[in-house]
Amino acid sequence: MALETIRTALPELSPRTQARFARGLDIISEYGVSDERRQQIMQEAGRANGSMNFAKFLRLAEDAAREVLAAEAADPSTKLEASDGSDRDS
Repeated sequence: MALETIRTALPELSPRTQARFARGLDIISEYGVSDERRQQIMQEAGRANGSMNFAKFLRLAEDAAREVLAAEAADPSTKLEASDGSDRDS
């Protein structure tokens, strides 16, 4: 998701927080994190008052990407293509 879209949709967030959220969403998309895992990330990064800890969201997205890469390394036949259709390693 483009950072500009996040900035437009969530102007009340600081630029650093907007960047963290956009980067986390990009990672989730780029590495093919499952919808189930994405939902889990959103829940874990959520706070009791309904707000989100965006630094935690980014950290969890990065962890999920590492899990995808580890699964691919263990079984190369599960390798996903990048969202643009190209091989991520190219």
